[in-house]
Amino acid sequence: MAARSSLLTVVFSASIVGSLFAADVPAQIAPPSAQPEVANSRYQFLGATNAASVQIRSGPGENYYATAKVDKGMPVTVVGVKFDWLKIVPPEGSFSVVAKAFVSREGTSSTGKVTADTLNVRAGSNLVPMKVTVQCKLQKGAEVQIIGEQDEYYMIKPPAEAYLYIHQKFVDPVKQINDKPIASAAGNNAPTTRPILATNTDTTQGPTTQPVVADIKPVEPQVDHVALVMAEYERLELDAKSADAKPLAERPYPELIDTCKKLIQNQYLPVQSKIHADVLLQVLVIKNRNREQWLATQKDMALANEKLAKTEQDRTTAQTKVDAGITTFTALGLLQASSVQPGENQTLYRITDPATGRSLCYVRTSDPKFATFIDKFVGVKGELATDAQLSLKTVTATDIQLVEQAKVNHGVTAQIVPPSLVGNGSTATTGSGN
Repeated sequence: MAARSSLLTVVFSASIVGSLFAADVPAQIAPPSAQPEVANSRYQFLGATNAASVQIRSGPGENYYATAKVDKGMPVTVVGVKFDWLKIVPPEGSFSVVAKAFVSREGTSSTGKVTADTLNVRAGSNLVPMKVTVQCKLQKGAEVQIIGEQDEYYMIKPPAEAYLYIHQKFVDPVKQINDKPIASAAGNNAPTTRPILATNTDTTQGPTTQPVVADIKPVEPQVDHVALVMAEYERLELDAKSADAKPLAERPYPELIDTCKKLIQNQYLPVQSKIHADVLLQVLVIKNRNREQWLATQKDMALANEKLAKTEQDRTTAQTKVDAGITTFTALGLLQASSVQPGENQTLYRITDPATGRSLCYVRTSDPKFATFIDKFVGVKGELATDAQLSLKTVTATDIQLVEQAKVNHGVTAQIVPPSLVGNGSTATTGSGN
């Protein structure tokens, strides 16, 4: 049995893994945030991990962050290879992440739809708070299965083109599979540490297909400073874009500017990203300046409107007080009979200055009560006009009242006031009469 197991290992190692290497074109390792360029091989195989605490990574290299840590015997489906790294279908418990801003979701539905023209799908991790490495891209309208949320991201079931990586020294071949395309592991759910099925690898018999149980155990996070700062920069770009959709007064440009300045000063931010961050900072500063100018203008306009409203209120109040305490007539003076009568069913009276007896105007009326006010100081209301024949103004009277002379210019006023009673700039109309 040991010989058979050894032969199986030799055969698969030589034919399958060798074919995988032959299919790969050597290339320089891409940055941890870039999508690994590892083509699928025609010959693919099932394998099992041969050591405990094996790390699965987001890309083909130690510079890519770990997504999970598994024990010996975990089954893996290998679909490609790059140098010493095997490209595998994400095992159960794996997940990917996509930005919420570019996925529409109906309520709490587990299905979302991509709204951006192209959306990056990134590798999620059970071990470190990173969401940097691009696994694949989805086009507008593509559906994703949402299994959770992390910050500004949805955790989703890995799409068919999403893969993870494991070092080949930790995998023993079990059997070759056909050359049909292999989809992402079906039935992936939210990240969990519950037991999963693995392939038993006995030291005397070699790998078999006997299922056993292995736990995915957490490991101390390995800090990848470059990946962390790149994730922060990506979040800043998303926040800056979403800020432009908010009302101008609510746009958090000051906070975004502070975050951008800190990122530029971060020693782990790549040079090219610093150039982009500097451009973004200048744009944010201009937008914030325009926002502050607009807010200042709105504040000045509000203050001006407030002052105008207060002035109008004060004017109305003052006018009300003035109107409430003043009685206004057309003419004030001593009422006298006139020797001139028009003979038009109306009687003509004179308003005179009580001090001099001079006529100030004529009063025309058909009301007989006016005769009872002769030789009394009165106020007359009515329409004032000029009569060319009489050489004086004439009031077509509508009302007549007794007035105390002492109240003239002190609560009582008129268009025509006796000159002897004029005060505080009042004017009087005088003239000769009969």
